[in-house]
Amino acid sequence: MDSDTLLSQFAEASRGLLYMSETDAAFTAFAWPEMVGTPSAEAIKSREGYAAEDPIDVQTVPYFFRNAQDEERQRYDALAALLEATLADPQVFKIGRIRIKCYLVGAVKDGSGWAGLTTEVVET
Repeated sequence: MDSDTLLSQFAEASRGLLYMSETDAAFTAFAWPEMVGTPSAEAIKSREGYAAEDPIDVQTVPYFFRNAQDEERQRYDALAALLEATLADPQVFKIGRIRIKCYLVGAVKDGSGWAGLTTEVVET
């Protein structure tokens, strides 16, 4: 599947969803075709310009979506299923303190790099 199609699918599946924390943030689809292998905390930090000492928490996608409100549960489940269907072993990498950038990322199953979604959470 080409990256434009994948990005369109991710954008459509997440359209209108807000990740709830101390702020409500939208999701943004991304593709990193230059990345190879299995996503890692170190590789994401390096690519995105984080310092080595910036804290990172790695979670599964279902765990990250565990607090979805009942009225949105079906859409979050569908989004998780899409990530699982198109990405190898998608995970969530939460980087930073207080205002935390979240990368829901996996290797594209056809070998065309990494892709996924980003959002932001605020945790005080």
